[in-house]
Amino acid sequence: MYNIFYGVKNMFNIKANSQRVEPGDIFVAIKGHTVDGHKFVEDAVKRGAKILVVSEDIPEYEGVKVIKQKIHKNGYMHIF
Repeated sequence: MYNIFYGVKNMFNIKANSQRVEPGDIFVAIKGHTVDGHKFVEDAVKRGAKILVVSEDIPEYEGVKVIKQKIHKNGYMHIF
């Protein structure tokens, strides 16, 4: 079984608001009706996100794992 969290230490929370991201958090970029979370990926990385869950292609960031997955507008997703 593949462990997507291999090598990730001090993981704390899952956040959809980049302004609330703390070091080690997972940031989920949700594309809503008025706001697209993908526009805040860089901010989340600067604040310390270690895993990004996205539904669009984004740049690579050193030391950050990216999971590309369809994310429904209500915030639900299927990772596994």
